[in-house]
Amino acid sequence: MKLICTKNTANKKTIYKYLTPGKIYEGSDYSKTQYMIRDDNGEVSLYPKKNFHTPEESRDEKISTILKNP
Repeated sequence: MKLICTKNTANKKTIYKYLTPGKIYEGSDYSKTQYMIRDDNGEVSLYPKKNFHTPEESRDEKISTILKNP
């Protein structure tokens, strides 16, 4: 599945240096809270789902923003 990285941080101290916000990654569901992603380093790693949106979620979010602020 295609996933868009929305942020590369977990908290103020943790930065995922091999994720690029705005970039589309191939990934798959791993658990309720994690995706398995091939990152910019070429490694397959687990990352929090909260750091990604599907293209559909991203589209819906943009539409909502436009409708709220015409």
